[in-house]
Amino acid sequence: MSRAVVLTAVLLVGASAAPLQPGTISQTWWRHCELLDMTYSLSNETTTVPIKNYIKYPFELTPLTKGMVPGVPNDYYLHVGKFCSMEHFGTHLDAPNHVLRTLKEGQEMFTLEKVPLTDVIGEACVIDVPEEHKYVRSNYKLTIDDIKKWEEINGLLHEDCIVIIRTGQERFWDNQNDFLGTDTPEQLDPKTGFPNTMAWPGLGVEAAEWILANRGLKAIGADSISFDAGDVSLSQSVHTVILGANKPGFENLALVSKLPARGATLIGLPIKNKGGSGGPVRVMAYGWNGPNDPCRMTDGAKAAIGSIVLFLTSIVMTFL
Repeated sequence: MSRAVVLTAVLLVGASAAPLQPGTISQTWWRHCELLDMTYSLSNETTTVPIKNYIKYPFELTPLTKGMVPGVPNDYYLHVGKFCSMEHFGTHLDAPNHVLRTLKEGQEMFTLEKVPLTDVIGEACVIDVPEEHKYVRSNYKLTIDDIKKWEEINGLLHEDCIVIIRTGQERFWDNQNDFLGTDTPEQLDPKTGFPNTMAWPGLGVEAAEWILANRGLKAIGADSISFDAGDVSLSQSVHTVILGANKPGFENLALVSKLPARGATLIGLPIKNKGGSGGPVRVMAYGWNGPNDPCRMTDGAKAAIGSIVLFLTSIVMTFL
């Protein structure tokens, strides 16, 4: 057996196993993985914060050509349009340059087109806020103790995690007031321009700093309009901590309720606007549909894959 044949066998086994590895995709994953679309459609009805710019520049989808095109040998139907949207609207990605406490001289933060694809593909590590703070108007902030309790049950967070905060707010998506946790969304703070009565739970700043210092992550995300709690000042926020570490963040994720605490792989590919601070993103997950989902990352599956690769590697070494 030639060295090339053996090496090819190792690579093929690795490719077929790749869906079970954090942050990887193989050429065959789509053939046997059930995909979960975690993206809300964009329209004028999309839930958003009722601040001045979002009201002034709503989502627009305008047909430029729509109908049969005459004057050619074979008439045909053509539909071409243009769309306009705020960057941070609907299911979207915050680029690291979106919110910072300060920009140090010479410091370059990733704009949207520079966000590495490896940072938007990873294991979905889903952390629930306490049940008493779900489905109610609460500004609870997850603590370091909350993270450690989650790890006691689900294992340690790691640098391949996309950490998703499950607040339960997705059930209110079609009701702006409940989603934002306020009956007076029009009551804006004159200093910030944002509603000053909003309430939903999120990640705490100290917990975010602890994760970065002790575990690492690829990105942050939430099923709410922000991975910060509703009453947080942006200048002292999880945004400044996570984005300040050059890591992106997902907001307004749909169907987070269907994800397991561990084992699903999340893929969120944003629009590639040069210089952008964020933009619409199409998010999907696989390996989410129960413990027997063949595409779910499990310790047993990863161990089996490791054994196969180790065995084939030993064969390679024999023939070298």
